[in-house]
Amino acid sequence: MRTELKSIDWLKVFDQEPDVGLMVVGNDGQIVHFNHAALRLFGVDDEDLLDKNLHDVFSEEYARERMSWVQEVIDTDKPLRATHIYCGRMLVSSFYPHHDGDHHFAVILTRLDGMIPEGDIKDTQSQFIDLGPLSVLSPRELEVLVLLGQGNSVPEVSRLLYRSPRTIERHKTEIGHKLGVSSISQLTRLVAQAGLRPEHLSLQRFDAVRKPHDCTPDLLLVKADATSSPV
Repeated sequence: MRTELKSIDWLKVFDQEPDVGLMVVGNDGQIVHFNHAALRLFGVDDEDLLDKNLHDVFSEEYARERMSWVQEVIDTDKPLRATHIYCGRMLVSSFYPHHDGDHHFAVILTRLDGMIPEGDIKDTQSQFIDLGPLSVLSPRELEVLVLLGQGNSVPEVSRLLYRSPRTIERHKTEIGHKLGVSSISQLTRLVAQAGLRPEHLSLQRFDAVRKPHDCTPDLLLVKADATSSPV
């Protein structure tokens, strides 16, 4: 690092960044720092994170997987980038090792836009999926939603799933009722906003946060277009 950059307080810089969640976690899972963007992204209040351990706030599956990434970057002294569906939306978290004497931490930067930065960094994907508002869908309905949202027609989805077009139409109608969407364009934008892809369908469903929280309520705020085709 250039000498003139060493004096920059990077934690303070990211504290002011509204679109990048910042969390610093010790090798024991203790949350030692976070910014307001992290609270918004994870849908929790500051008292939920302040002086807490990951295991206190998040489900055992989430905390255990997260800590495996924290430990890896600390042990290898190399960064790691993880993609995960949290509350029904794609998050990208980059983990960076930090050492302060005998204390070891991971600095975690989380983005909501789904953009995966380029760079020489190991990539991994969560084995769990927190569907948030989309959890009202059955496994089959979620499958139909993703395939339709990927641009497949009803006949194409029926062939992919070995089901009749009438069955797919029935699923599509039920999806519309459950999610409050009324057009194919809304459905497509919903899938894109959530970052859902066919490979996510096999992941284990879970609720990432232990207690009820504000789970990205804007996920389903998809406005209708006048030219939209009905679902």
